[in-house]
Amino acid sequence: MLEKPSEIDSRFNEEHLTLLGKLVRDVRNDAIDNVFDPTKGDGRWGIGSLIYNRTINKIEESCKNWPWLRVQRHNLYCLIFVDGIPLNLS
Repeated sequence: MLEKPSEIDSRFNEEHLTLLGKLVRDVRNDAIDNVFDPTKGDGRWGIGSLIYNRTINKIEESCKNWPWLRVQRHNLYCLIFVDGIPLNLS
């Protein structure tokens, strides 16, 4: 059985993880619904790169409004901190 995030680390806040999850989902869905077009030759690599870049940019924007969220970025490497806990998306 999967552990709840708070069972892995008590500092995880369910509301914060839910907000971050929705942000990631919304960026992905927007890119797939409004940009991705396999009939024009779009493939998984291209859409994956687009989604990754847009997600990181949206997370960086959100840091301004969500004090519990922080990002360290170096080129394509990105380390996200939620409630001070690092999450590596690379």
